[in-house]
Amino acid sequence: MERSPSLRCDNTPNGDRASRHPYGLSPLWVGVGLLATIIGVVSDSRKMGKTKLLVELIRRLVKKGYRVATVKHISEQVFDTPSKDTWLHLNAGASEVMAVTETELVRIGRPSRPSLELALSQLSGQYDFVLIEGFKRSRFPKILIRGKTRRRTMPIQNVIATLDLESAESSETLLNNDLLDQLVRRLELVRLGQTEGKPSPRR
Repeated sequence: MERSPSLRCDNTPNGDRASRHPYGLSPLWVGVGLLATIIGVVSDSRKMGKTKLLVELIRRLVKKGYRVATVKHISEQVFDTPSKDTWLHLNAGASEVMAVTETELVRIGRPSRPSLELALSQLSGQYDFVLIEGFKRSRFPKILIRGKTRRRTMPIQNVIATLDLESAESSETLLNNDLLDQLVRRLELVRLGQTEGKPSPRR
């Protein structure tokens, strides 16, 4: 039976700092119609369960009444499928393409410099949390999933919680209810400005 991953909160709550935001930079992103707490989910190697964990966090936050948006880093250079109609529109020179189905609205563009900050600025509506999958070098607070077989020479900044997994195969243990409840509470503390992140611990 797989053990649940150990959860280490790399800092302590700071109730006396609630009036100012830690991290040097605010975890609150202020954009057009947007004031949200930004939290990243990252790992020190691939296939460690980032998506699995992020999906469960979304479900629990939504169940508590929060409005949630997400941004995902994609390693492939092109997201759209070559030779599809939307891809052909872009290749013909369209600045943006909107695709409309009965249940979804998809916006595709090719800005000169795609970035996390640009993606955040394009979000519409009022959100309480924006969860980011990937973007290890971003300035925002992060949950770090660590495997025991991979090391990083550069620490990941602004880590608010570290999950140590035995291996990629043990990522199912990220779905432990007690663990998820602790992480959701951690996110709520970040939103209140009562906890701060630190660099990832060295092995």
